[in-house]
Amino acid sequence: SESESSYVYTPTRSTTPKSIPFRLHDDIVPQQGSVPIPGSFYLIQCTRNEKLLTFFKGQIVLIAMGGQHRTRWECVEKKGWLGFRDLSSYKFLGYDEGGELCCKFAPQDLWESFQVRPTADGHYHLLM
Repeated sequence: SESESSYVYTPTRSTTPKSIPFRLHDDIVPQQGSVPIPGSFYLIQCTRNEKLLTFFKGQIVLIAMGGQHRTRWECVEKKGWLGFRDLSSYKFLGYDEGGELCCKFAPQDLWESFQVRPTADGHYHLLM
């Protein structure tokens, strides 16, 4: 049986693979379980607490679905890896040297690259 970590690129420096349980919503017509397509825009919702992953005041935060400061993430593809870019800053969702989620870097590099795995309940895990 394959483990989730087998889908995660292992960079040359030491890191812990990340699995983020999120639901992707098409930003124009929100629907559960939208498959990410490069060139489309999404809201990314945490399945654990139903809040939206948002880039606000330089930080990645979770906000209520009806909140004003939700982030539209543009899905892009680079060498078979997906990236999610904040439209206001053109920075990519990824993780920093400490392994924390951030939105600090452009262009998309290894630390801002995702694979998407569907789950049995119609959600997705974003694998970094």
